Amino acid sequence: MAPWDQLSAEDRAEIIWALEIAGISAQLAALVERARANWRPFRPGDLALGQRVVHADVPSDVGSIESWELETGQAAVRIIRVRWDDGSVTEHHPCEGELLRL
Repeated sequence: MAPWDQLSAEDRAEIIWALEIAGISAQLAALVERARANWRPFRPGDLALGQRVVHADVPSDVGSIESWELETGQAAVRIIRVRWDDGSVTEHHPCEGELLRL
């Protein structure tokens, strides 16, 4: 199988048609939608100083990203620090799902 960007337009159309017939296209769309949801883990490119977030367990807790640390190699976020509107600062691990984007 050739990489997608090396397939002809006809081959791409045939693959999309086969996925739709098999009912897989809806499953793939759901995966993409889930991966782009506001509750997915933060990645390095998702972060900005001052970005507003909410705590997943307490939606009334709103804060701003104050800083973050990346894993070695900078491919993943290790920790995110949030300054909450009450002035407190907490640390969060992205994969725990505690922070939601606003």
